[in-house]
This record gives sequence, C-alpha cells and structure tokens, in this order.
Amino acid sequence: MRKKFTLIELLIIIAIIAILAGMLLPVLNKARDRSKAIKCTANLRTFGSSNALYAQDYNDYCVPGHLPGMFWSINSTYRRLLGATAGTTSFVEADDWTVAPGLVCPSEIRPPRLRNNYGMNFQPFISGDLSYDCMVFKLTKIKHPSARYLFLESRNWQTYRNVGSDIYAAPFSNAGYWNKLNIPQTQSDSAVAYRHGNLQYANVNFFDGHVKMMRWNEVYIPSGPEAYRKWNAYR
Repeated sequence: MRKKFTLIELLIIIAIIAILAGMLLPVLNKARDRSKAIKCTANLRTFGSSNALYAQDYNDYCVPGHLPGMFWSINSTYRRLLGATAGTTSFVEADDWTVAPGLVCPSEIRPPRLRNNYGMNFQPFISGDLSYDCMVFKLTKIKHPSARYLFLESRNWQTYRNVGSDIYAAPFSNAGYWNKLNIPQTQSDSAVAYRHGNLQYANVNFFDGHVKMMRWNEVYIPSGPEAYRKWNAYR
C-alpha cells in the first residue's frame, strides 16, 4: 500500500521547492539579461558593418548623422543596408517606426524605433569641430578608429557626453537621469542609455566596427585628458 504524505511532509517539500526557485530565479534573470545584451551587441555590429558598406559607396563618408531635413535613422540607403524598411528619402519621422524589432535593443521597453535605441556620436558637432548642418564623418580622417565612438546605446538619434549637465551622464542608479520607466523630456534625451547589467552598462560601437559593453564610468570620465578623447572622432 502506497504511503500517503503527511501535511508536514508536503509543507517541507513546498518549502524546499520555494528555496530552490529562489536560488534559480536570479541566475535565470541574469542569463536572460545577458542574452539581451548579446543581441544588442549583435545589433551594433550590424550598424557598424552597414556603415562600412555605406562608406564604400560614398567616398569613405559614413552615413550622415544629420543633414538638412534628415538624420541617419531615416536614411533610406542606410536602412536598406541594415535590412530595415527603406522608408523615404525625406524627413518623415513615421519612417523611423517601420523597423523590425530585431534591430532594436531587447532591453528597451518602448516601441521598436531606431532613434529610441541607438544614437550616433554627436560630440564633435557640439564641440565646434564639425558643422551640425552637415553631420558626417569621413572614415579615412579618423586617426584612431578602434578608440573612437560611432554608435552608442541612447534614447535619441544623437548622443553626446554630458548633455548639458554632468548629472545626465551617469545611469539612474548612480544619481543620473536615465531609467527605463521614467525618462524626463529634457536635454537628457540625447545621453547614453545604460540598459544592461543593472542599468550600469551600455554597448558601444567604434569606428573600426568592433563593439564593446562599457560601464558608465568608462564612457563618462568627469575631467582630465581622457574626458573627451573617445568622443572626439578626429582628434
């Protein structure tokens, strides 16, 4: 005759299962977050390789970050290279929404839109090195392509170092501006978005095409000779 479990034995089994689940859930969550970060890295590699293909056809010029009436995320030629819907060649923001979810960061909670996920390095254009009205880099002029930022995780199509105030340069969990649920509509719109590793890390694509996941205090250096070095593409 099969022995029946007593109530105490059932409670012990339930308690053991709960303990095991409590031990496994953090591991599973970490694995899930890591998987999202890897997919984001792959996206930025695609951005870099597509930019290299674009430059081959345009005399070594990168996809323009900004031209009168257009920014990079709605550039029809570049979108075709990415495998996104081509859209039009005019400044139509609706085109920016017509992008496959596979091309945006899976850790971003907003609808799939390139400009809500990744931004081009905008620092040289606000530093006065280059004109905002013709925001375009020439690859052959980049002296240190493996050490200069091209595309970064961002909440807007343009991204720069401190976005008007240093407080916006650090992630939300370090008293900065950025979190995934409550993003203020301020100058912080164009700051780096740290979506990975407990909101501490962002993926960065460099001019040579490689991608690195970087902690916020690697990307944002408050002062000294390194503060702008990786942002200033032509220096």
